[in-house]
Parts: sequence; C-alpha cells; structure tokens
Amino acid sequence: MTIPHARPSPRARCSTPHTSLFDEPARFAHHPFVLTDQAPQEPSWIRAAAELSSLEPDLEAAPWIAADTESNSMFVYREQVCLMQLNLGGALWLVDTLALKSEDVSSSALARALESPDVPVYLHGGEYDVACLKREYQLGVRGVFDTQQAAAFLGMPRTGYGALVEAGRRDGEGRHLEAVALGLGVEDG
Repeated sequence: MTIPHARPSPRARCSTPHTSLFDEPARFAHHPFVLTDQAPQEPSWIRAAAELSSLEPDLEAAPWIAADTESNSMFVYREQVCLMQLNLGGALWLVDTLALKSEDVSSSALARALESPDVPVYLHGGEYDVACLKREYQLGVRGVFDTQQAAAFLGMPRTGYGALVEAGRRDGEGRHLEAVALGLGVEDG
C-alpha cells in the first residue's frame, strides 16, 4: 500500500519544520488513524464494575487512547453517558456506563489514563465528550487531540468523522484504498 501525498491547505501554513505521516511512515505505523490491511477485531465489553479491572493490561500497554461517548440527550431531561467506546492502542472496548456507578468509573485505571498528560487521547468533536465525562465522572481529560478541530484548522471542507474516514480511504487520485481504518473507538454502523 502506498501512502498518498498530502496537499497543504492554503490556510495551514507552518513556519517551523515538522514531522508528518508522509515524511516518516514507519514512525507512525501504530497511530490510530493509519490505514492497515487488518480487519477490525471484535470489541470486548465491560458491563459491571468488577470488570473494569480487565481494561488495565490494555491501558498500561496503550501508547494512545481513542474515545467516544454516546448519551441519551434526546430522550431525557438530564442526560447520561450510556456507552463509552474505546480504542486502547488497537484493543477495542465498549463500556456500558449505565451499568456502573459514577464512583466506579472515576476511581478506575481508565480515569487515571484519561487524566494522564502523557497518554494522547484522540477524540472527534470531543468538547461534548469531555464535558460529559467531567460532569458525570469528574474526569479532567488531558492530552486531547481533536480530529475535527484539526481538520477545520487544515481547511478541510468537511470535518465530520465519516468525511475524514472517507478522505483517508482515497489515494492521491481519488480512488478508494483497499484498507480498513482503525479510527476512533469502534466505527458506527
């Protein structure tokens, strides 16, 4: 598989030298947004407080975390986080937060990892996710890289998650790549 060359946006000018995926592809081989030929794995579920400890080995080994939350804001007066989707360096997890107490999550290894400035946390449109995690679990997520904000900064015309995945699956001539994006958490439907 060849990596398409990036065309810099006229809005995204940088006067300092930088390293990009296209300059050193081997350095970014385990980045969560690199296309691979691997099929996505089935996610593991956390459905009880006692199961939160099963995240610890993957959290300790993960060079990064990609996360997304799902809430029930359309159906209730005071919304709740219903599901957390996690990609822990390639290990996929779904956390049924409705089955957990707030203190179970806020005192877990997951909370410590999300609050660590040393672990990059990739989100897409993450201001809502960060606000929900702060409200419900008193988590101050650090090390955040928001892909939607980055796409807007680069001047991309469409910054939705689906548009970015689609853009990443095309080569320099606009053809679809035969690859699977690891992406954020677990891809929706």
